[in-house]
Amino acid sequence: MAKRKQPVQEDPVIHDLSDFVEFNITKVLYDGTKRKRATLYLVKVRAAATSHRGRKATRKSAAPSARESGLYVLKIFPESVANQDDYKRELAANVVLGRSSAPPDAQSACNAMTVASGDFPASRWPRCLGTLRTRKDPTPGTWVRRDANSDHNSALLFEYIPDLELLTRELVTEELSQEYKQVLADLHALQILHRDQILYAAWPEIVFNNLFLRPNKITGKKEIMILDFDKSLVLGNSARDKMLLRNEAQEMAEALDTALSKKDMLQSLPKEVKRLLQ
Repeated sequence: MAKRKQPVQEDPVIHDLSDFVEFNITKVLYDGTKRKRATLYLVKVRAAATSHRGRKATRKSAAPSARESGLYVLKIFPESVANQDDYKRELAANVVLGRSSAPPDAQSACNAMTVASGDFPASRWPRCLGTLRTRKDPTPGTWVRRDANSDHNSALLFEYIPDLELLTRELVTEELSQEYKQVLADLHALQILHRDQILYAAWPEIVFNNLFLRPNKITGKKEIMILDFDKSLVLGNSARDKMLLRNEAQEMAEALDTALSKKDMLQSLPKEVKRLLQ
């Protein structure tokens, strides 16, 4: 089957911040090295120092120093065909997700990062703040900036959303189920097919993937968040594309209904299938 072509980014929605910021790794959120996949880091970010001949190094951004070391998530993709495909898919999805609030240039994107993470407009997916070209093995605890003489990996910088809780079958309620269906409908209205919200390897159990809960800062109520768009596709308006969106919505609705039923999926399988799973 021929690979689906991702839309070409015509307008600069997600800007390259490589020459504008430097980062400092504080924690590994997910280590993808063993699986040869992307690794997620919790990082501090500040405006990059730039040297001027005969002058002391200064910061490119005029942002207040109190905001120069905010916390963000850096997702670094290894240099392999599969990982670069993941990077392109995630970038394409975030171009669509961020188009309505895109800053006009990289400097404006950096200035927007001075807003505290909790002050970002409420969304059901983390906001992508820009791309970076970073060293293959950045050293934790040190400030890292672009080095023209080193090999680089592609990376995406996201807002950091603390206190996320993985959605499990036990946490699903009727209210959360209806809320999720609306969030997915909003995503599908943007023609984005996520493709990675169920862990199929756990079948026949229902195990959700990349679905999280976060507490609303005002009400304390738990809200649905969708993360990781590296398997997603940005679709068009063809009959086949509409069918793919409908199928994902139906599959997720069935998974949520099963979770709400509290049914033991293993016990409901035919005896022949149970023997195969043993």
